[in-house]
Amino acid sequence: MAWTRFLVLVLCLSISQLWASDRALPEDLEGRAIDPFEASSAKVIVFVFLAEECPIANRYVPRLNRYAAKYGAGGVSFRAVYADEKLSVERIQKHQKDYSLEMPVLRDVDKWLVAKTGVKVTPEAAVYNRSESGLYELVYLGRIDDQYQDFGKWRREPNKKELEEVLDALLDGEILAFRETRAIGCYIGE
Repeated sequence: MAWTRFLVLVLCLSISQLWASDRALPEDLEGRAIDPFEASSAKVIVFVFLAEECPIANRYVPRLNRYAAKYGAGGVSFRAVYADEKLSVERIQKHQKDYSLEMPVLRDVDKWLVAKTGVKVTPEAAVYNRSESGLYELVYLGRIDDQYQDFGKWRREPNKKELEEVLDALLDGEILAFRETRAIGCYIGE
């Protein structure tokens, strides 16, 4: 059973890689196309997918800012990713200001990163670790923590902090197998 699930996951990731190859790269807010893997020298890259009108994603911004500050000194690069093709640069900048978002932003208009990572909702995190070969490998995909268990069902404080646990393990030099958790939030359109 475990092998079947593993093979399905590998197949899905392979298909999403092919899907991403036909799409335009994400852009920074100046309109420059960026391959975020080639443009980074970080040990770990965290893509956090956000949406302007997603209340759950907006509630996580202060926590994400704290994580970016805490882990940035250790070689972790955080990138906020907006994958709504209708969202203008001006609206993203306003959202950044309104919520005091303190990390670099990418516009994934053609959903290149959505396809590459496999994210489905906002907020959702995709964590890539630089391997010994220098290539980035996806090691975590999913929720930031378990504060939101389902739609309309949340707790004041999370019991599990998966994103933080993954980052701590990576910075401690642990080699992690791919892990996925179910994120609760606003669906990213095709």
